[in-house]
Amino acid sequence: MQQFTVPQFIENEDRIIGSITVRQFLLMLAGGFLLVFFYSILNMGAFIVAAIIDAGITAVVAFYEPNGRPFHYFILSFLQTLQRPSLRIWNKEQTIADIKAIHKALENAPLPKPEFVKKEPLGASHLASLALMVDTGGVYEEQS
Repeated sequence: MQQFTVPQFIENEDRIIGSITVRQFLLMLAGGFLLVFFYSILNMGAFIVAAIIDAGITAVVAFYEPNGRPFHYFILSFLQTLQRPSLRIWNKEQTIADIKAIHKALENAPLPKPEFVKKEPLGASHLASLALMVDTGGVYEEQS
């Protein structure tokens, strides 16, 4: 039988330099390209303001992990929460009076009595045949 190595720690991201992951490196690279773009089109005063804003946003997105998750997952979850309604209503036609009437009717209704089915206890031979079937993985079944 062949032996295979099972990967361990698959939830950890690969590290490139020190503690910087591939995702963080690519985000910082994108922020650097954006700085080069700003430098080419803006004058020095506007570039400094844009560089501070860009560096701040890049650092937050690359390194801040709320609840142990990357920041872009946090932003996506936040946007999905804004799109979904926070109040869910099942049936808009029912009024509070209707619900109270249903509740009162259910309080006064008698509960049905449960039916009990009597089963015969398992014999020792039946338990032994079941144990044999489990032990052999279902290969052996007792012939009747």
